[in-house]
Amino acid sequence: MDIAIIGAGAAGLAAASVLQTDHQVTLFEQSDQIGGLWNADTNYEKTPIYPSLRTNLPMQLMQYPNFEYAQVFEPSEPAEHYNYPSYTRVLSYLDAFAKHYDLIQKIRFNTQVSKVAPAKQGWRLELGNGQVALADAVVICNGHYSVPNLPTLEGIESFQGRLQHAKDYTRPDHFKGEQVLIWGGNASALDLVREISTTASHVYWCGHADSMADIAADLPQVSIKPDPIHVEGSRVTLKSGEQLNNVDALLLCTGYRYRFPFLDSKLINVDDNLVAPLYRQILSTKHPTLAFIGLPFLVIPFPLFLIQSQWLRAMLNEPNRLPKPFERLIDSQNEIQDHLNSGKLSRHFHRLGPRQIQYLKQLIDEAGLDPMPDHFFALLQSVQQLRQDYPTHYRAMAINPSHPSHQPPA
Repeated sequence: MDIAIIGAGAAGLAAASVLQTDHQVTLFEQSDQIGGLWNADTNYEKTPIYPSLRTNLPMQLMQYPNFEYAQVFEPSEPAEHYNYPSYTRVLSYLDAFAKHYDLIQKIRFNTQVSKVAPAKQGWRLELGNGQVALADAVVICNGHYSVPNLPTLEGIESFQGRLQHAKDYTRPDHFKGEQVLIWGGNASALDLVREISTTASHVYWCGHADSMADIAADLPQVSIKPDPIHVEGSRVTLKSGEQLNNVDALLLCTGYRYRFPFLDSKLINVDDNLVAPLYRQILSTKHPTLAFIGLPFLVIPFPLFLIQSQWLRAMLNEPNRLPKPFERLIDSQNEIQDHLNSGKLSRHFHRLGPRQIQYLKQLIDEAGLDPMPDHFFALLQSVQQLRQDYPTHYRAMAINPSHPSHQPPA
């Protein structure tokens, strides 16, 4: 089977390394390098990467299970930097992985896919250079950190300061002496609040995550505020009715949107950032040769990409493992309905968080894969507990999965 893989980032490389075992694979990469979001340019304009970025998962969890980080690097820097590597280290790791699995020669660089459509047999890919490629199956790995989510905020067009998304952030000195409003309560907001507060005159951290006050407790120049609801000039009104005056910059840490401009909505629909209809968040319910690797977020990404790819390989090699198309559709619809019935937002459907362990075990069981070692899940739970207990210092702490309680750094 000839398989076209769109994207040569971490998900695309994982898919190619697995699927090439039984099939011919070609990766289509729109840039001139591998790495996806980890491939930052010198101006940091193309990706969410910024110069000081380090991973918020340790390398023991970031690595693919079949290719250890230690095969590439020796711990030649402080333990916290080795355990939570810089983006340049991650990119070097991906490069080593691609070379180890002989993937580089299978990548068509500087090649954008402009359209993917069913053909008489398989799929037809129209490329940005005017060429056409045919494939028996298509695996979409174009990532989901390129299109910023820009929430509606009344009056935002009148804002007199600088309006930016987290994707635009590079350095804290750009906010020197300013009053900065940062909106969002997840991991990127945490890191940027701490960085920007080192140079800004004051940071208003707006959101509704319960942990925000504890995270910023040691930052006197940071005030925790509710969500903004209205902007007029340099004044921002909050949900509580309080008004913040003379705001110089508004930084949105509000996530990203899924976007597949090369797919017709009849194939896959994206509604409020929910991609459907998909079976197991991987396979089109209508077309068992159209797949997505890497849609879930708030996950351990590299292991998840590899396990998803191994599940896909099993389903492509043995189609009888799959339920019938109607059953796949019903299963997908029921999963979405269960999510909504639990009171969760539709745009959080792909946000796995604690659900990822059960999700991975389900894929492993259905594909007949070797189970993940117990120490992997113990490590994951240990790291999650560390981040919860010490959200500002977890990178500097020793990781010990056999002891759920940890001591804070000196």
